[in-house]
Amino acid sequence: MSFIGSDNTALGIDIGSNSVKIVQIKKAGMGRELEKFAMAPLPPNVFGPGGEMTDVSSVSAIIKDLLKAHKFQKSNVFASISSQNVIMRFLKIPPMEESEIASTLEFQSSSYLPYELDQCSMAHQVLAHVDGGGDGGAGELLVLMVAVKKLIVESYTAALKGAGVAPRVMEVDTTALLNAVEAASGGFGGDGGGGEVVAVIDVGASTSSISVLIGGVLHFTRNILVAGNSITDKIAENMQVPFEQAEEMKVHEGSIDLYGSESPDSIPGLVRMVLDDLAMELRRSFDFFKAQTREPQIDRIIFTGGTGKMQNFSGFLSNELSVSAMEFNPIDILSVTAPDGESFPSDVLQYSVAIGLALGGLEDK
Repeated sequence: MSFIGSDNTALGIDIGSNSVKIVQIKKAGMGRELEKFAMAPLPPNVFGPGGEMTDVSSVSAIIKDLLKAHKFQKSNVFASISSQNVIMRFLKIPPMEESEIASTLEFQSSSYLPYELDQCSMAHQVLAHVDGGGDGGAGELLVLMVAVKKLIVESYTAALKGAGVAPRVMEVDTTALLNAVEAASGGFGGDGGGGEVVAVIDVGASTSSISVLIGGVLHFTRNILVAGNSITDKIAENMQVPFEQAEEMKVHEGSIDLYGSESPDSIPGLVRMVLDDLAMELRRSFDFFKAQTREPQIDRIIFTGGTGKMQNFSGFLSNELSVSAMEFNPIDILSVTAPDGESFPSDVLQYSVAIGLALGGLEDK
């Protein structure tokens, strides 16, 4: 999804489960220039079981400190909300005026929402016009419906307001990421009508997201609970060490043996156990997508997220899923003018959503 952005500079704020990432990007001729970036961890138990922030003041203070320390602008702000807390449905409806779509989706929403309509905020995007099947029919509209509980949205906006910023748009992190990946790949190709099938996988801290596009149009998305923290938890449990120490062990000792010859009690062996579960969930998701869309195969995989920096991760995905996999590198689409000669960090993939938010904010409608 793209945003209306009139300013030449945009701020992307990604509020994740474990950390806050902020980037500031400006237009530079025909290109985009990364001016500033910063990240800070969030304390544990910031989010409640329902996805709402339960410690708004702590999140506000962290964002406020980052903005002040790095002298970020406070206008033209675009922020994310975790797709883990969002209901996303792909619906086909008869052709109609834009003004009629919202009421039509509200009427149908009772079949998809686990809570009352007045408790949620809804949005939609028309993704594509689908052919009618050869009998001269008018076809259908493929629409993405997004719904999230108002309490969750209000907690995010309260945290941002407490930090002194008012976001122009709250964007689902999944679709924000696609802004960046599409820009880096020069577009996914086609217009939704039988083009290349691309899976975008974001292995985050608490969840991993899977998005599949056909000819550049999003047709499928799913969250799974196997992610970076799953590896850390496995190491902590087996090595009997605190979570923080297990995280360090994962970062410094974690790697993937493509031949599966590692000892099951070693750090690489524990990593492999969790990644085998991830591969199984990805296969299930791909099979479900193929059954829904009747697409015979996934043509390629683009992956991001902190776990994607692990040695041999691309080879692991390619071997396990029999699909070519490549890492998304945000630097491919940005020139960097960081202050004091600071280079973009090695954990660049963790900034992917924030970059997508800011890039979306700079797009012209």
